[in-house]
Amino acid sequence: MASMMATRASTTSALPRSPHRSSLGSFTSRRSHRGASVVLAAGTEVCDPKSPHAPCSVTAPTTLSALAMVSSVQADTAHLEMIERHANDLTGAITNPSLILMAATTKTDGSNLMEHIVRHASSGRVGGSATFDNRIDAEGADVELSGMSESAEGLTVDVGCEITKLLAKNAGVVSTELDTGLAYAPPRVIIDRAKRLMDLYVQRRVSPQRVMIMLPATYTGIEACQKLERDGIACNMTLSFSMAQAIACADAGASVISPYVGRICDWHAARNGDAPVLSGAGGDAGVRFVKRVYAYYKSANIPTRVLAASIRTPAQALQLAGVDIISCPPSVLEELAATTTDKAASQTVVRHLSPASIELPADVDLDDNVPIDSYDEEFILSKCLDDTHIPVSRLRFLDEKQFWMAHHADEMASEMLTAGISQFQLHTHKLETLMAKMGSGAI
Repeated sequence: MASMMATRASTTSALPRSPHRSSLGSFTSRRSHRGASVVLAAGTEVCDPKSPHAPCSVTAPTTLSALAMVSSVQADTAHLEMIERHANDLTGAITNPSLILMAATTKTDGSNLMEHIVRHASSGRVGGSATFDNRIDAEGADVELSGMSESAEGLTVDVGCEITKLLAKNAGVVSTELDTGLAYAPPRVIIDRAKRLMDLYVQRRVSPQRVMIMLPATYTGIEACQKLERDGIACNMTLSFSMAQAIACADAGASVISPYVGRICDWHAARNGDAPVLSGAGGDAGVRFVKRVYAYYKSANIPTRVLAASIRTPAQALQLAGVDIISCPPSVLEELAATTTDKAASQTVVRHLSPASIELPADVDLDDNVPIDSYDEEFILSKCLDDTHIPVSRLRFLDEKQFWMAHHADEMASEMLTAGISQFQLHTHKLETLMAKMGSGAI
């Protein structure tokens, strides 16, 4: 990726954009809801939820419907019944081994997935394709983790296809996680596997415009993203915890980046206690990070969209109202969708994020995007680690060493990326184990 970082043109449109962009959501969902209305926020003259230029409040029968008017809302779950229940307010959903395992082992929804699991478990292709370092599972035992098998990969795509059917009305998009065992694999290996995933969807007659491939935002993952986007495959860069990742993903032309709100909070809570994390101006640590990435992208006219992932509470989702995309787990979806018995009542959501909400010096021209290249480590670190700083001009790294230097300088980001990759590998292993037991008749 050194050549990618060092030689790119100085305009923000240097990379060809994926042809799938138009189907993946925008500043607003561009959808109306029965009973929805727009109200003026204090101090504003114009309040149009379809306009990215004015903070406002919107009302709808449920908070979820109101939130869907100012941000694209996606389901962070493989619970098919829940996705169907909230389909009118959703523009997409996430599928990966972790979410499938969680849904399959939950009594309220597991039956919907069992027929898919049984079919793939009976295919005789359960078992990894590559071996990785041992990890310690939740019970403290060593487990040999392996790459995702054809069975697990096929199951993930099957669930994704079901999701596209449930979200057909809104042409909803499914984001499918690539095997995280490939997080540090050569870019060509990641690219080949991503194209294989897309081919599986096409074979099942799902349009590529309704699929995003989720890649971990490692250096090689970001390198692969650039090539995939140029080939017309939209990428959602996950496990994003640092400004270094945000800068590199934007420079590679990623369709979407997914900062992990809840996991960032977990790290800070474990070290600082709950109080500093759950309070303060601008929201908790995870919310503030999403706002910073959003502000950088919008102020520098970067088209990569920000997906607020790992949302843990309705409060976090509402504090980020207006961000491009928000993915919500079942508990948050249910709470946001809760309605009052009073049919005349409505719920109001304030859009907090828009390009107009970014606070910049009065003399800054948002269209003046002169890229900044520098080998100076102090300069790069100041841009990445100062959480009060919002770069106005587009940044880029010159090589892999500079990227990892900036990423690892953020202790939280360094630890959480490693932990996240390991956790996804562990969940893949557990899903494989469940499928193997079902295939052998042990369950």
